[in-house]
Amino acid sequence: MYGQEQLVTVHAENATETSSNQQNDYYKVAPKAVVLTEDGYIYSSPNLDVASEKAKISKGTILEVLSIAYSNTDLPCLKVDGGYISAAKSLSVESSESEKGNTITAESSSESSNVVDNSSEKNSAAGIDSDKRESENLLKHESDKKLGSSNADTNEQVKVETSKTMQSRAVAARSAVDLSKYYTTNSGQIVALTDIKLYSEVGLKNVIKTISAGSLLKTQGVEYASGYPRFKVPGGYITANRSFVIQPTSNIANYYTTNTGQIVAITDIKVYSEVGLKTVVRTVTAGNLLKTQGVEYAGGYPRFKVSDGYITANKSYVVQPTSNIANYYTTNTGQIAALSDIHVYSDVALTKLVKTVSAGTLLKVQGVEYIGGYPRYKLSNGYITTNKSFVVQPVSSISNYYTTNPGQISALKTTHLYSDIDLKNIVKKVSAGTVYKVQKIQYSTSGYPRFKVAGGFISANKSIVATYKGSSTTEKANKVIALAKTKLGDPYTQSASGRLGPNSFDCSGFVYYIYKTALGIVLPGTTTTTEEPAGKEVSLNALKPGDLLFYGTRGNTYHVGIYEGNGIMIHAATPEEGVRETAIKYYEPSFARRILN
Repeated sequence: MYGQEQLVTVHAENATETSSNQQNDYYKVAPKAVVLTEDGYIYSSPNLDVASEKAKISKGTILEVLSIAYSNTDLPCLKVDGGYISAAKSLSVESSESEKGNTITAESSSESSNVVDNSSEKNSAAGIDSDKRESENLLKHESDKKLGSSNADTNEQVKVETSKTMQSRAVAARSAVDLSKYYTTNSGQIVALTDIKLYSEVGLKNVIKTISAGSLLKTQGVEYASGYPRFKVPGGYITANRSFVIQPTSNIANYYTTNTGQIVAITDIKVYSEVGLKTVVRTVTAGNLLKTQGVEYAGGYPRFKVSDGYITANKSYVVQPTSNIANYYTTNTGQIAALSDIHVYSDVALTKLVKTVSAGTLLKVQGVEYIGGYPRYKLSNGYITTNKSFVVQPVSSISNYYTTNPGQISALKTTHLYSDIDLKNIVKKVSAGTVYKVQKIQYSTSGYPRFKVAGGFISANKSIVATYKGSSTTEKANKVIALAKTKLGDPYTQSASGRLGPNSFDCSGFVYYIYKTALGIVLPGTTTTTEEPAGKEVSLNALKPGDLLFYGTRGNTYHVGIYEGNGIMIHAATPEEGVRETAIKYYEPSFARRILN
């Protein structure tokens, strides 16, 4: 019976005279090639007896047929390279493959233009399974008849002829399968080109699960159902149709075979317009992160599908990033600032410490390299993390800011002291000229450098603060005069709330404000008499810019101003004139005190 077809060998010593119907079950004309549907042997003799068994051959093997030969009982057999095999059509199927040997790969067969649908396979297989069941039922019936019949020979003839008729239908179905569209030998590994089903039976009837496109499967062998080859895999069977599966390149372990969602270029790579990677669309710079839409194959090689084409899936050129890659910088930012103290390592794995870099240090970046999906910054002397918790890309206008600790700074204009690094919560107003000692530079998470000073943070913007170096006497005097000139025209007042500035003054309040604001120097008092002891007395004939000019007798002075130079004094004159400049030759002072050494 076809359904119980197991033997590959027909031994001559067991063969009886063959009827004409039986002869039709054998090849009479040599096919170009056959594929075995069962395990069997190559024999050294056309008699195909046990004594002439030469080599075992596996189901699925494709053999080139040289000619037809006959046994000593006139049974036909097939002459193949190395010996003979049975010519029974139930034991082999005529193959459309012309290639000799037992291996057919994706590289050695052209792409089929006709896609064979799995459902067609299943329907065909189901039909043949139905024929097999019909044959088996009929034979059982005939066997029962045989038990009650006196004409055993007649019943046996019915049995044989019925079985052969059904067998011929099954063989015809097998022969109709175009095996060039299928893998017929165990390729060891296979990749799903589309989502495919895993079945519990070789006839592909009972679905176990769906296997996603791109999945790499180990194949344990090839088995046939109704002429269709199937791959035996762990857990069941899958189609061997080349439209749905592909034999991967032998070094497939060096490639990604599933959609990673994101991929990073390890080196500069090309994007191509087609999966065969022939026509360049653009170049992707090393370190760039790309979204992948899927995996497609060409000649057994997987490619990543991206928005505008295809890229290689070779692990030497691309890497799957860590799942939390959004927390890392993935491209060369040129410069990077340490948010906290960080380490520089000699190796990309960050295992061999070179040195520690202080928080606020600005570093020059040479590139980005990856290890285990984690990006690292390459510096001139090693590697650092690109984790955004530890480093930050500075603002593009970083040249407008101080990035190293100057030691001391002076406010160029009125600004503020803040309690937080993002400069949102004001502690107090800071007047122009106020000097602060800088403890360190820290960066906000948005990439702005800040000066950490006693009590909080101040902007490091060069238009707001300047480096204070303990200026020379001339520089200090210039700052005093420069600030004083900004007050020209401000009103004169003797009110307690307004006389000390910053927008109105009396004479002693004016000089007190200017020195404190410009240089941080606090005079001994805020009245003329309490300011008299400041500094040292100098001759009116040797005045220098910044000297204080007093009017009245010592201990009982009534007015004070600041010498500007060239015989000019700046002072808060009268309620009518406010802050103004006056030539001292018209208003000669009584004595002078020098505050600046």
